[in-house]
Amino acid sequence: MYIAICEDNLSEAAALKTKIENYMPNSILITRIDIFECAEKLLASDEVYDLVVLDCKLPDIDGVEAARLYREKNRFAAIIFVTAYIEYAAGGYEVDALRYLLKPISNDKLSEALVAFESSIRSDCTVEVRGLREPFFVKSSEIMYIEAVGRKTVVRLVGTSVESHKSLAVFEQEIRSDAFFKTRRQFIVNMKYIRRKDGNELYMENGEKVIISRRTLANFNRAYINYLKFYGG
Repeated sequence: MYIAICEDNLSEAAALKTKIENYMPNSILITRIDIFECAEKLLASDEVYDLVVLDCKLPDIDGVEAARLYREKNRFAAIIFVTAYIEYAAGGYEVDALRYLLKPISNDKLSEALVAFESSIRSDCTVEVRGLREPFFVKSSEIMYIEAVGRKTVVRLVGTSVESHKSLAVFEQEIRSDAFFKTRRQFIVNMKYIRRKDGNELYMENGEKVIISRRTLANFNRAYINYLKFYGG
């Protein structure tokens, strides 16, 4: 497991490194933790990091912009923001941050964030979409929703869609993640991409609307509350 800490205060960075080593779940073996004083050095690194811990207020590039640029190099990295400024929190949604931690970082909050990181690794499986023309593989975390349309399924990713011969039932069996929920008979939604809920209507990150059936609404509400408690920071 390769981890990067991007923090211009080197004493805080060193303390955070020690805390991560102490509070990382035992199931994750840390290979290396690198410290960067600025975003430019992080972005210039050829190393592929599994987890990037970013201060939102860096001397050269805004932390959210640094995360956006890093996503272009490594879209699978988990990102945890740390800052002393609460007003930066909204920016974390733009780059799909796993957690947002306010300084001074409590051991409990850091531990919760690292457990969430462990869970995201465990549940983010590779899925064969089995496109109509050729095999197509994605990470489950990239799937916004899956819809059954006649005898096909449409897998909606961020920015594109792929048609598949696989049934919705097969996708259900293969994607074993508490982020996914079957909102109605022909829809499986990744709760990660829900931006607003209004009654039985879900508004997704791309502006599309998904309806929850009345039969599953109560179960969805419980599942979504649990999801937000664990992943919402």
